[in-house]
Amino acid sequence: MQEAAGLSAAITIEPEQHPEEAAASRPLARRAFDCVLSVPAWLAERRRSVYGLAVARYILGIAALATLLANLPFRYALWGSGAAWMNEYYADNAFTSRWLFSAFEDAQSDSQFTALYVLLIALTVCFTIGLKFRIVTPVMWALYVGLLFMNKPVIGEVGDVAWRIAVMLLWFTDASQVWSVDAMLRRRFARMWPAYAPQGGGLISQCFGRSETLGRTRKPVQMLIDGLAHSMPWFTGWQRATIHNLALATLIVQICWIYFSAGTYKTGEAWVDGTAVYYATQLTEFHTFPWLNGLLGSSAIIVALLTFGSVLVQLFFPALIIHPYSRAVALAGILAFHLGIGILMNILWFSLAMVAIDAALVDDRTYRKLAEKCRALFRRRRA
Repeated sequence: MQEAAGLSAAITIEPEQHPEEAAASRPLARRAFDCVLSVPAWLAERRRSVYGLAVARYILGIAALATLLANLPFRYALWGSGAAWMNEYYADNAFTSRWLFSAFEDAQSDSQFTALYVLLIALTVCFTIGLKFRIVTPVMWALYVGLLFMNKPVIGEVGDVAWRIAVMLLWFTDASQVWSVDAMLRRRFARMWPAYAPQGGGLISQCFGRSETLGRTRKPVQMLIDGLAHSMPWFTGWQRATIHNLALATLIVQICWIYFSAGTYKTGEAWVDGTAVYYATQLTEFHTFPWLNGLLGSSAIIVALLTFGSVLVQLFFPALIIHPYSRAVALAGILAFHLGIGILMNILWFSLAMVAIDAALVDDRTYRKLAEKCRALFRRRRA
């Protein structure tokens, strides 16, 4: 009996430790090292925020399309043959003389200019709906930037800078993976030719890999389907995910820097005493609804809250987006900020560009739940 008791004491099983407690009990240096090692896995595991980037694509495309359609009747006076009043600016504008952005400047007649303008509208529509996103985006971006810089003093604003940065980085992401015509084409090709659907590899591995069922016919058909329906077919799955996530991270760092630098810049006397919003909303050249600006300026408490709130939400935005709960607060605050300056100060295009980038910070599960609720509501209305 004594031997049995001794053996039982020797093999006593320790209670299982919870994973979070085990992680917390590890040394700080080891936890930091584990975090560093988890970065490559986070980058290569899957493409992040695909729904948010699809929303960003829609907002950026609508903003550019609205600018083009609104100025369509005045295109000659702003950029074409009737824009002789801008000759002094053209002489000093070396940007549009570069070949990448000189398409509109090289137009020899009004008909050529109009043809390019209509082409740009068509490319912008394709970008917005996600039709051949990889091919359309760089062409649309170069044409649109070149057009804006031909009359930057009148048409251009700070929102154009944010738009250019966002679209340029968006091209490196798979922003047409969902809610796009490209996604619809992928699903249709998968139903029509399931045997040729990608198996997780890139174009090279799929075309030259051995296939007992398809034989030699896999190569040309797979190349055609990949070229028509799939984005970045020359990279494998983890490579596409890494490029996508790196561009997404760069976009988030860019917007965090914009907000943080804007918050640190607001250090003047008017921002300290809480009256800066009053003076900004009373500028007549920025009035969209004068009566609303006057109503806002009549309350000192509201003016002070908006002044200090705009500084705090911009200054602490990079820190607030780290945790999901604080991220929701930061996104709600920054959305209210952009709605305010867009409506009260007529800074619409900048607000749209920044809201588009902010949309990438919303979790994909939130977009999926919202889409399911919208579909359920639509089905109930049709029933």
